[in-house]
Amino acid sequence: MRRRGAYSYIPPRGGVDTLIFVNQLRLEASTNSILADVCILPMTSKLIHLPVIKNYLHKITAEKIMHTIHTSDVTGEAWKQLLPVVVERCRSWSHSSSCEYSVAGRVPLTLSHSQIPICGCGQGLALGSFSQVKAWQGLEAFVTRAAIGLLFPPSFLDSMMSELGGTT
Repeated sequence: MRRRGAYSYIPPRGGVDTLIFVNQLRLEASTNSILADVCILPMTSKLIHLPVIKNYLHKITAEKIMHTIHTSDVTGEAWKQLLPVVVERCRSWSHSSSCEYSVAGRVPLTLSHSQIPICGCGQGLALGSFSQVKAWQGLEAFVTRAAIGLLFPPSFLDSMMSELGGTT
């Protein structure tokens, strides 16, 4: 199923914090639910001034093709905590010996606005169908693939677990 789109989340103080590019919606067989195969681009003041990023942001602003999600500070911090988890969920690459997680001794790396919460080990690697979207070409080196699934179990698991004598 192909449902591509680009989303940004913006905290109360303004400025795009993270761009999320939806490659595809997929069926997750283990939970019989939907997940979004995405690539994420945490924005920093350094990144925003790179010509390729600057041009992309001008283009999406002019063409109004970015879906904007305004968040509270707490929700923004929750996203920063979630991003390493959704990246790890689908990674096919290995962390390097100089991984930022090892150096900093924490995951996520930060919860601060305009800072990158994930390590750079998967940046630009195994991006799925991201490169097939003409509007996103040129951004490949800056994004990391992730899988965003449901944050709660589907309701059919309740009855299934009851029949098995367990709880959800």
